[in-house]
Amino acid sequence: MDKIAEEIGKGISEAIGKVPWALPIIAALVILGFILFIIMTIWRLKKGSEVSIAGVLTIKPNETVEQLKKDFESLNEDDKQKTQILKLLNQLTIEIANVICNTTNEEFLETRRSIYEYLLPGIGIVLTKQKGNNHRVAIFVQEVDTLRIHQGIGYSTEGKRNLRLSMDSSAGHSFTTGEIYSSGDVLSSGNRFKTHPKATKQYRSLICVPIKCGNHILGVLSVDGEEPNSFTKDDEDYLTYLANSLYILLHFEMFMEIVIESGKGGEIDGTLSS
Repeated sequence: MDKIAEEIGKGISEAIGKVPWALPIIAALVILGFILFIIMTIWRLKKGSEVSIAGVLTIKPNETVEQLKKDFESLNEDDKQKTQILKLLNQLTIEIANVICNTTNEEFLETRRSIYEYLLPGIGIVLTKQKGNNHRVAIFVQEVDTLRIHQGIGYSTEGKRNLRLSMDSSAGHSFTTGEIYSSGDVLSSGNRFKTHPKATKQYRSLICVPIKCGNHILGVLSVDGEEPNSFTKDDEDYLTYLANSLYILLHFEMFMEIVIESGKGGEIDGTLSS
């Protein structure tokens, strides 16, 4: 093989020696061929065709571009979500400060209601990533040995008034242990979630976050979703930040209810009214 290559090289050298102008022509043809190869490759890539280089490197433009677009869109959505969460948390902090510092007893109930009307829908909007996915958001508080809805969206009027959860439920577990409960599929085997017998909708994902300060727990922030795997670890963190702020509001509500009921001469039962 080496001898053959040597003979070919020798033949080319002798030919170039006899015809000196052949070398620049050959070089020009090689350069021209390379330029044509690049042009054809770019043209095929623009058409979305698969291009193979020397059988070693294969470029699939459609797949590459689509993946890059998906990666960019994902990063862009994450940034948007973080910005929305920061705005929501900032506004919640401002509203809680206003209700604590500037509200009279008579204005308290109305002002409190406006905070929840702003916050709860905002949580559902910020956490929604899948088209067509719907969320219910609720704050559960203790009533004797059960939990009831203190404030919520996505529930029927009857549900908000009459729904009671046992301490064995997902929200009850979060309330009694002070731990976050999260499930991407509440219908999977071994799951703590139990479908309520009067439920009119089926939800697949659920996060329950205790509203607490230290070991003192006042309630549970619960968010569910119709689709499986609706929430991420980041979502758990976001809900924890919101729950920490909600503790201040719930604690102040308890204090104000005692003040209001005392002024009316009523009895205090230690629970929050909705």
